[in-house]
Amino acid sequence: MCGQCQHSSKRLSDTFVFILSDTLIEKCNGLGLGVVFTAKFDGAMSYKITWDQKVKGMNHDHSIFTHRQVERAVTTGDFIIINSLVQ
Repeated sequence: MCGQCQHSSKRLSDTFVFILSDTLIEKCNGLGLGVVFTAKFDGAMSYKITWDQKVKGMNHDHSIFTHRQVERAVTTGDFIIINSLVQ
């Protein structure tokens, strides 16, 4: 924690694995339940998100999110990181 702003000073690693929160799964009508996602940073400003299984209703094999979108989802608890968070 930084003493001035009381925010966590952790940063996201270039690659990490996460699941979706129950709240987000509920908002998405169950889409993503039981799915493990992998985020890989492109070195510039976005993450390529892939998933470990075929997801009903998804006709593609990855999604692209900006670093800010991913950071916000982690901060709000929508993305629950299960490994590779770096101090």
